[in-house]
Amino acid sequence: MNDSSLVTIGLPIALAIIMFGLGLSLTINDFRRVARSPQAVGIALVLQILVLPLIAFGLVVAF
Repeated sequence: MNDSSLVTIGLPIALAIIMFGLGLSLTINDFRRVARSPQAVGIALVLQILVLPLIAFGLVVAF
């Protein structure tokens, strides 16, 4: 399959720029908040890694 240069080069660069911009907005207080309540981060990771794919699979099967 031949991917265009937009897909192989442009989109990863755009994603990197967006992620860099979001990273620049983080402050020390954001990291302190995560250190104080790591349970929220753990729940979010489990939901994103396990539950979200299961919901997507369920939607694919349903449709």
